[in-house]
Amino acid sequence: MRLAKLKSLVLRRVLLLPAIVYLFIMISSLQKTQKLQINTLQSWCDNLRYEYPLNIDLEILRFGLPLVSMYNYVDHINTWEFEYIHNPKEACQSNWIEILFVIKSSSGNTNRREAIRKTWGREALNYGGSKIIFSLGQTENFEQQSEIEEEAGIYKDILQSSFLDTYRNLTLKTMHNIRWISEFCSTAKHVVMLDDDVILNMKNVVKFFSDVKPFERKQLFAGYVATKSKPSRENKNNKFDVSYEEYPFTCYPDYVSGPLILTTSKVIQMFDAAIPYVKRFVFEDVYLGMVAQKLGIQLTEKYNHRFDFDGTRIENFTCMISSHQGVNITGDIYQEIYEKYAHRTCVITTA
Repeated sequence: MRLAKLKSLVLRRVLLLPAIVYLFIMISSLQKTQKLQINTLQSWCDNLRYEYPLNIDLEILRFGLPLVSMYNYVDHINTWEFEYIHNPKEACQSNWIEILFVIKSSSGNTNRREAIRKTWGREALNYGGSKIIFSLGQTENFEQQSEIEEEAGIYKDILQSSFLDTYRNLTLKTMHNIRWISEFCSTAKHVVMLDDDVILNMKNVVKFFSDVKPFERKQLFAGYVATKSKPSRENKNNKFDVSYEEYPFTCYPDYVSGPLILTTSKVIQMFDAAIPYVKRFVFEDVYLGMVAQKLGIQLTEKYNHRFDFDGTRIENFTCMISSHQGVNITGDIYQEIYEKYAHRTCVITTA
């Protein structure tokens, strides 16, 4: 009896062996496939091959031609479903605007907006042909909204839409800004899109645009360019984390870091034409990098040294185009920093 049981046990194990070997081969094959996929994606990171949806050729939009696929028009995947609460379109009724500044600002940052109006914003308006617009979302705070109503009535420079003003909606705000510029302010020659915690050197902004070569102007989308950045997957509570469902690739395309972008209204109109066909992504600067790549717009790092990305080079502000001070800066400190550094002599040092 015991011998029979032993034979039966041995037989079962022998019969299981092929299944175990097969399973091992399948797992090994899967691991190799995943490794190959990772290598392919890493190769994409190095070679700038990009397949974020919609995976269609958008370069034709740079020439003002309609987007077609297999002889049929392609449907939009992004639609605009929000209304303007405040629309300062009168600011763009002029036939000539040299530089349009569109500043992303949170609803509660009244003091920071006021600091901008008193510092480089005043210089910008004194410079012929410049306009300043502050872009806001909607707030659920009644007191804040009342202050915005008053502010909009006084300065006529508030652009506000009906989506909630949150960090996760920054891409919506950016899409909204591009749509608004294209629709209401296409007469602007140059466009600067920035955050309200960025201090601008107006003199250097003007010089930057005057130095741009005609052939560069057609694809001008400049700022501090980040290259081969990788998604954060470490902490679900980190606002910079993204899931594989949101973004299945191993790295981001090159993109101009969100605090400041210098471009032209012609390029803005290209982006406006392409955005309906590029799936929205949570980080607005990365998203614009996706759109730029699909349009075939080449970003360059050659200007990076002219931007104080994290506020650590504020001592040399007069040589910079901008200084990014960070989200915790108050309006009073913003103004103090500007008054302290804005009018020093630019001293270029070589390391």
